[in-house]
Amino acid sequence: MFPRKIVQNRYENTVLQMKYVLFIFFLLPLSAVFADDSSPAQTPPAADAGETEQRPAKPAPVFNWMFQTALGIKSAQTQECVYEGAKQISRLDWIDNAVPFAAFSAALSAFNITARFGLSLSIPVKSGIMEDRDFLIAGSNAVSHYSRHNMCLDKDFTCYAELGYVFKINTFYIFPAAGFCYENRKWSASDGFLQYPIGGGMWTGSEPKENIYGTVINYEQSLWYPALSLCAGYIYNQRFDFALYGSFYPYISAESMDNHFVRSPPVRFYDTITGGLGGKAGVYAAFYLVKEIAFAAALEYETFTSAKGKTSSGTIGIGNGALAVDEGYSAKIERGAFSASFGVKVKAGNLL
Repeated sequence: MFPRKIVQNRYENTVLQMKYVLFIFFLLPLSAVFADDSSPAQTPPAADAGETEQRPAKPAPVFNWMFQTALGIKSAQTQECVYEGAKQISRLDWIDNAVPFAAFSAALSAFNITARFGLSLSIPVKSGIMEDRDFLIAGSNAVSHYSRHNMCLDKDFTCYAELGYVFKINTFYIFPAAGFCYENRKWSASDGFLQYPIGGGMWTGSEPKENIYGTVINYEQSLWYPALSLCAGYIYNQRFDFALYGSFYPYISAESMDNHFVRSPPVRFYDTITGGLGGKAGVYAAFYLVKEIAFAAALEYETFTSAKGKTSSGTIGIGNGALAVDEGYSAKIERGAFSASFGVKVKAGNLL
């Protein structure tokens, strides 16, 4: 094993390198535009003295594009719930207090038909806490076991693609679209303590704390879902762009895997979930320094609740660890996330 200090230094160096990469990507749009603007402007030829008719206006380009980068902070809570029949017997709360992330998006448009693509990447950090509650008292919803651990967000990746049409009415615009999204994230919970009432009974919080060291649980989830989106905005004086937007997720498909290392023997659980609802809502504002470059900011809230799905389990380590369906048990996931971001937007043509 590597000494703790060496591991810590490698982790800090990795995070520092990621910050440099994100900083370079954040400046790419500006560098591209400034490079284009560095070429000398061409002066149009003077009109002939006898020319009385005005030259026709240059037609607007058919194809337009947009690219945007942003940095932000995200706060979220993800719940992992397990049921025996209709009774909830376990809930794990993965609480991200403040996670930095970088987002990139691009759009292509022709005749107002617009395709948009985007992704966001969170920086791995010690992001918050994980709380594990069991509800094993027969005929009661009271907590029977409790544990609390430090949490690290190992990865958080989201990408989407959508296609829609922009309707323009003077300085107002509406952009309905349909698309598809994919999310993948993973957490690790380590150290902390547990409180198990002696002789059973209800957990009160006054029980002696039993300390735990090392990784206790890690949890990874992947989600796929279609999205129906609508954005409505207003452009003021060609300088300010204000918009409200939202998306509806009519169907959610998810897979998740969590590994419990403190149990004897260690156990892994695999959940497959189909069905559920979700959505997001946000507000967006941009200020254009020039016609092609703007500073942009956004506030957004996203939430979803899955249906109950099948859960399987198996041991970790040497031996027969094949996953077996746990009959009579089911699992579901819930999530709520708030984010704030600020970035740079570059566009060509009339694309919003």
